Amino acid sequence: DKIFGNMTRVGSQSYYIGSVIASSGKVTGITYTNSRLQSQPWAYNTLECYGCQDCSTYPTQPSYFTDLQLFITKDTPAHINWVPNQFPAKDRKCHEGVDIVNDATVTIEFNTQGQQ
Repeated sequence: DKIFGNMTRVGSQSYYIGSVIASSGKVTGITYTNSRLQSQPWAYNTLECYGCQDCSTYPTQPSYFTDLQLFITKDTPAHINWVPNQFPAKDRKCHEGVDIVNDATVTIEFNTQGQQ
């Protein structure tokens, strides 16, 4: 399924994080506030799995992140130079990997064959 995601700074220490599932139109959103967000010079592209028990609950097909955009202000795009995690876990139990295609496209996948 295609999911549109958005993370927008809405205050000096707050971000709105929202998504829309393309096929159903279902919307989710949350506003998160934390003083550490006042200076947040990082951007991440991540696949998070809440409630996952083991590798069998991870996606079996690659997850494609496309049309990625980052803005400094509403009308000023930032030029992204994604880099993989410089300090990944030593024991990647689900053989996770990332393919940075370009500044607008990133693929995250798991090789779960034979994993528990």
